[in-house]
Formats: sequence, structure tokens, C-alpha cells
Amino acid sequence: MSSLMTRALSAFVGLSLIFTLNYFFQGTGLYALCSVIFLIMAHECGTLSFTNSRHFTFLIPVHAAFFTAFYFQPDTNLVFAAVLTEIILWMWVHRKKTITTLDFYLNHGKLYEFLFYSLIAPTFILAHLVAAPHYQSLFFLFFVVAAFDTLSYFWGKTFGGKVFKSKLYPVSSPSKTIEGALFAALTCIPLTLALDSHFSAYSFLHKFDSIYLKVLLTFIILIAALTGDLTESVIKRNANIKDSGKLLPGHGGFFDRLDGLLFASIISYILIQF
Repeated sequence: MSSLMTRALSAFVGLSLIFTLNYFFQGTGLYALCSVIFLIMAHECGTLSFTNSRHFTFLIPVHAAFFTAFYFQPDTNLVFAAVLTEIILWMWVHRKKTITTLDFYLNHGKLYEFLFYSLIAPTFILAHLVAAPHYQSLFFLFFVVAAFDTLSYFWGKTFGGKVFKSKLYPVSSPSKTIEGALFAALTCIPLTLALDSHFSAYSFLHKFDSIYLKVLLTFIILIAALTGDLTESVIKRNANIKDSGKLLPGHGGFFDRLDGLLFASIISYILIQF
């Protein structure tokens, strides 16, 4: 009960901050908040990817510079320049490291993992705030992903294991069930369509007329969100870490809360730009 209260209080404080910034500063305030969150999340991602913080902390200021520049020039193509800059910087910083060839290539592979989760994917969330027609579209997407996550937990606890004997992804997420994900999708899709009919201007579906296409696109968004969640679980399992951070009491880290949104935001942004 104490854990549930802590989780609820943490969520209340976070949502209060979000709506306060939205009320007084609208997209600008939310962009600043998201940028700070993503910089914290970058440290969480780096901790999961690398064994030594010195391998990645010098890249976080480059993240900060890019997020600032992206606000004034919201072109997603710029993310490639940021990625290239950080790869070049990483290579030259490590030019004198006395590590084995295997360690070097393992760390190099971790670099791309780090860049995707802490720089590339967050850019598409920020793009909803500055480049999309309405920054409220991020609220719409966040609600859909959060509803799917909550419904997956509810249906999993209620019917998990009663239809399918195997787990959804036993390697890294033994508590997730096929029933939970399937029933959550079946309830979340009509919920999303209902929201789309009332808030179409903010929906990632608003440019599409066919109901069948809307169902398909919503399903793709949900699959992307679920995949993001499962992928983060794999990374944490490999790092032997339960929570990505400790700044969100009862929720784990920011990476834990945003893993599904990171994947879904890429699809959502593409759909908004059609």
C-alpha cells in the first residue's frame, strides 16, 4: 500500500508540473521540461549501456546543445548531424584507451544503443512539441501509450495464463502475458478511435479517413510501444538492473516510464507529417 501511495504521489506531482508548465508556458515550457528529462534519461541509458560513466558523460552536453538548437530549428534531419558529431567525438576521446579489441568493439556497439535511446528517439518526442501542427498531439500519444500499459497490466493480472500457456517475452519480461497485451490492444484500439473522434486535431490518426486504416495504424503504434517496453527490459536484464533510475519514487527511472513512448513517438510523428 505504501508503494502504491508513493507511486500515486509521484505521478500527481509530475502531472501537476506538466499541466502548470502547459498552462503558463504552453509548448515552450513542456519542451524545456522534456529536454531536462531526456538529459537525465541519457545518464540512465548510459549507466545501463556502459560499465564506466566516463565512457558517455562527456556526450551529454552535446545532447543538451542539440536539444536547444532543435527548438529553434526543428528539423529531424539535424539529428544525423548530432549523431555523427558524437560518434566522431567518442572515437577521438577513446583514441589512447588501453583496452582490448573486443572491449573496444563492445563499447562501440553500446554507443549506438546509447545514441538511439538518449538522442535519436527523444528527438521525435520533442518534434511533437515544436514541429507538429499541435503540441497537444504529444498528450494524445502519451495517453494512448499509458492506457495500453495500464490495460496490459490489468488484463494480465485478470486473465494471464488462462488462455495461452507461454509468456509474452519470457527472456526478459516473465511477468508479461500474451492475454494482457492482446486484450489491452482490443480495448485500447476502440478507446483510441473514440478519442480520435472527439480530439481529431490532436490525434496521430486525424489525416486518415478509413476506419480500417485507423485501426491498423493504432495497432502499429501499440506494437511499437510494447516493443519499446520489451527492449528496455532486455537492456536492464543484460545490465542486471531492476530500475533505470531512482528519481521517480515508485516508478523507477525516466527510461522505465518513457520506453514505450520513445518507440511510439517515431511512428506517431511520421503519421502526423503525412
